[in-house]
Amino acid sequence: MGVGNVYRHDYDNVAEDFVWRTVQYSLAPLLAAIESEIARLDRP
Repeated sequence: MGVGNVYRHDYDNVAEDFVWRTVQYSLAPLLAAIESEIARLDRP
């Protein structure tokens, strides 16, 4: 949540390296968690 606030409101001061690390290391686990939750919704 905190990093989202930085990305949304203080983006002029976000270091490119920080964004790159977020994309490289945080998006895949987040996607896996989202897909897992969606799969749970599809179960009878």
